[in-house]
Amino acid sequence: MQNPPVSLWVKEACLKVMKEDGAHWFPKETGGILVGYWSADKKEVVVTNIISAGPNAHHGRVIFKPDHEYQQQELDRILNFGAEPLFYLGDWHTHPNGKLKLSILDMITLWRIARNPEAYAPTPVMLVLARGNPWVFGGWYRNAAGHRLLDPFSSVSSIKVRRFD
Repeated sequence: MQNPPVSLWVKEACLKVMKEDGAHWFPKETGGILVGYWSADKKEVVVTNIISAGPNAHHGRVIFKPDHEYQQQELDRILNFGAEPLFYLGDWHTHPNGKLKLSILDMITLWRIARNPEAYAPTPVMLVLARGNPWVFGGWYRNAAGHRLLDPFSSVSSIKVRRFD
């Protein structure tokens, strides 16, 4: 069980790639996976790598479906590449011309991640880039600890997103 995080730190290079991917697919949605680590005190989440939706993803105006096989291969490659331990943290996606808030489907996705033991992310995070030109971004997490685990809409809170080089 993890404590609620205080900040979601995102590497500037990752934000750049997300914005470029969002612009490429605009006005359709795109997204992917957040990879990184938790601070020792479990109060900070640090995103060091991202994975795109993949070559066989479906991009629609209000939803995208990732290429899971591609994402799993990339995740395995990243997790086995570095000297420092990295982990799957959650997902990112765009809301082109949309609002910076989670949809019902986004909350259900966080709930599914938290409940999936194979994801090993009991407190998953989600980063959303909205509007486009310029993109604005926000973060959320789901903390299932001590809350109604069966309710996909409980225990979803916003988190401060911070950048680093």
